[in-house]
Amino acid sequence: MCIVLIILSVLSLLWIMVRPVPAAERSAFASRYLFEQSEAMIRAHRRTYTDEDHGETVHFNEKGNTDSPRTIRFGEDVRLIIELGGGRLVFR
Repeated sequence: MCIVLIILSVLSLLWIMVRPVPAAERSAFASRYLFEQSEAMIRAHRRTYTDEDHGETVHFNEKGNTDSPRTIRFGEDVRLIIELGGGRLVFR
């Protein structure tokens, strides 16, 4: 019985360590998104940001505005909403 419990404990720890953390994922996405948006504004030309993890592509014009709104899910409870126009990020 103890051996089975030890094995289950080790497997659960490995599963927790391998599973991506939604908060870190969300933070990385937001940082990269804001970087690309600011680059579009600073350089005054269109830029495209493609996130490989979620398959999302966002286009920014010269003023940093987005061309289409969208919602991206991180985990089951967290949603990231990209608003039309100014391209603000809203976490819910």
